[in-house]
Amino acid sequence: MRKFGVFLFLCFLVAFGFVCLAGDAQEVAQEMAGEVVMVLSGDTLSVKVESKATEVRLHGIACPVRGQPYADEAKSFLMRSTLGRRVTVEVVSETDSTHVAGRVFLMDGTAIGERVLSAGYGWWDKSAAPDSVEFGQLQDDAKEKGVGLWTDEDAMEPWAFQDTVDTEPPEMDTIIVYLLACLVCGLLLLVFFLFNKMRGASNHVARESSTDYKTIENCKRSIRDLLDNISGTVTGLTEDNQDYHESLKGHKASIAKQTTIKGLKQIERLLVGELDRMLAKSNDYQDRLAQANATIKEQEEAIEQIQTDANKDSLTGIANRRAFSARINEELDRAERYGSVFSLILFDIDNFKAVNDKYGHLGGDRVLEGLTGVVADCLRSSDFFARYGGEEFAIILPQIPAEGALLVAEKARKTVEATTVTSGNDRIKVTISAGVSEVRAGKDTRESLITRVDEAMYSAKQGGKNRVERPGTKN
Repeated sequence: MRKFGVFLFLCFLVAFGFVCLAGDAQEVAQEMAGEVVMVLSGDTLSVKVESKATEVRLHGIACPVRGQPYADEAKSFLMRSTLGRRVTVEVVSETDSTHVAGRVFLMDGTAIGERVLSAGYGWWDKSAAPDSVEFGQLQDDAKEKGVGLWTDEDAMEPWAFQDTVDTEPPEMDTIIVYLLACLVCGLLLLVFFLFNKMRGASNHVARESSTDYKTIENCKRSIRDLLDNISGTVTGLTEDNQDYHESLKGHKASIAKQTTIKGLKQIERLLVGELDRMLAKSNDYQDRLAQANATIKEQEEAIEQIQTDANKDSLTGIANRRAFSARINEELDRAERYGSVFSLILFDIDNFKAVNDKYGHLGGDRVLEGLTGVVADCLRSSDFFARYGGEEFAIILPQIPAEGALLVAEKARKTVEATTVTSGNDRIKVTISAGVSEVRAGKDTRESLITRVDEAMYSAKQGGKNRVERPGTKN
C-alpha cells in the first residue's frame, strides 16, 4: 500500500505538470474594455475594442446552441444584459487576437457569467473552469429554483448539449499535451472512482433531488394509499361473501336431509340467525363503504393539491414557468383553431440586483411578494399571471388586442411605481419595464411571440427603464 501511495503521488505530480504546461500555453494575462455590439449566442458576444470587433466567449460557462431548447431564451437574456453597454473583459485565453475567452463585467461590476448562471440559461463548464466553486453553487441555486434550463421536468441536462457546442480547434502540440495529461488523470480518476463509487452515487442522488422529484413521489404515495384502501375493502367484502356462500350451502344440504318438523324448525332458527348476521354485516359494509368513499375523497384532494403546488411559485404564490408554458400553448392552439386573439406582457423589475445588494435577499423577496400583489389587483380573473423567472414576470390577456394590453401594462407600471414595500425598517420603491405584443394567429410560435415581447421589454430598459413598449414603437 505504501508503494502504491507513492505511485499515486508521482502520477499526480506528472499530471499536474502537464496541466500547468497546457495552461501556460493558452493563458493570457490581459484586460480590455469596449462596447458590446452584437450577441452571437447565450455565451458569446462581440465587443468593439478600439474600432476592432473581438469575439468573446464567457469563461467557465456554456449555453445551448442554435436549434437546442432554450437557445433563443439564453441569447435574448444575454442581449438584455449586455447589448449596447460598455464592458470590461478579463481575458483568460485566446485563440487569436479576435477570438478570446474571459470573464465579462459591466461597468457597475456585475459579472455577466454569474448572472447567466443565476438565471438558469447556462451551466458550469467544469472543463474550462474546474476550480470555480462559485459557478457550481450558482448552478445548483438555479436548479433548485427551477428557472431557465431547469424549468421543465423533462428539460435536457447540460451534458446533452456538449457534443454540439462549437469550439475553436486548439494547436496540435496543445492537443498532445492535454491527451497525455488526460491519460494520467484518467488513471487517477479510475482509482478514485472505485473507492468512492457508492458514496458518489449517494451524493449525486441527493444533489439531483428537486421539487419535481418530491412532487412525483408524493403523488405516487397518495395513489398507493388509495389503492391499498380500496384493495382492503374489496378483500373484506369478498371474504365475507365467501363465508355466506359456504354457510348457506351447508344449510341447504341440511334441509335436504331433514325428515322431521323438529329438524326443520332447527334449520329455520339457524337461517334467522344467519339473516341477522348478514344484516349486521350489511350495516358494517355501509360504514366501511362510507369510510372508503371519505378516504378516496381525501386522496383525490391530496392529489389535486400536489398538482396545484407543482404549478405554483413557492415565493409569490402565483403560477410558475411550467404553468405559463402550458397556458401559452393552450392560447396559441385556440388562436390558430378559432382565430381568437390574446396579448402577452413581459415585465422585469428595474435594478433588482441593486435592491438585493442594498437590502439583502430577504428585502428582495419582500419586493417580489409585494409587487405580485399590486399587479394582480390590476388584472381580470380571466387573465393569467406567472413568475417567468427571477425578477421577470409574464401576463397573458385572453381576448385583449395589443392596444388594450398597453393600457393594462401601463396601469401596472404606474401602480408599481406608486407602491412602497416594507421590509423590516426599510421602505423600498422599485419600477418595472415592460414589453407588449399581440399574437399573430397562424404565424406565431411560443418562441417567436416570447422573443418579440422580450425584445420590446429590452428596448424599454434601453430607453431609460420604467417604461412600456411594443415592437416597433416608443411609448
